[in-house]
Amino acid sequence: MFNLAISCTFGVKSVSTVLYTSNIPNGKVVQVNESCNLIDPLKPVFFMTHGFLSNSLNYNFPNFAFLLSKKDYTVFSLDWSNAACYNPITTTMNLLEYPLAVHNTLEVGTYLASHVKSLIDTCDVPMKNITFMGHSLGAHVSGFAAKDLQKSGYGKIPLLITTDPAYPLFIFSNCESRLCKKDAERVVVLHTSAAGIQKSIGHLDLWFNNGLSQPACGGKYYI
Repeated sequence: MFNLAISCTFGVKSVSTVLYTSNIPNGKVVQVNESCNLIDPLKPVFFMTHGFLSNSLNYNFPNFAFLLSKKDYTVFSLDWSNAACYNPITTTMNLLEYPLAVHNTLEVGTYLASHVKSLIDTCDVPMKNITFMGHSLGAHVSGFAAKDLQKSGYGKIPLLITTDPAYPLFIFSNCESRLCKKDAERVVVLHTSAAGIQKSIGHLDLWFNNGLSQPACGGKYYI
């Protein structure tokens, strides 16, 4: 656990990581320093990051992580729910908290980058085996982590996959302040919601139903 502050109002309180492998298909919260004993450094590694008002158990993340683990991938699902303003008591969306969560993305990205550095330096996981995947604000968190790795001399991650990178407060930002195609060797962006950035920002941008809504999925918007 990475303890920093009190709530999303005051910054990042905690960040945790849930590990999924073929031996841990249902996931287990792990400390960074115990990862080496639980993974095979030669297997491909996915880092998944959720978005605003969410946690690592929402938005089908556990199901996707389970399926990847069955394919012999190592999956780390980042949980920054406190800093993402997630409230398990209410399902009401408080958009006044959104700028606070946006402010926290850079700090959470730094944490994600530090985890990757630990895997590379301590567990001998090669950079070529690492993929980032982020939804909504998690897309920008992944981008910030990828930028940090480059600035620290680790190079570019090979693949960064995102779904609906959050639009509000990012659309007019430059590459240093949001997800950008420079963040990885290949950036793939899936556009499914009007809450996501409505322009091509990756090497490959895929637009589903014009990237506005998916009626068959319930018509919900996830920021």
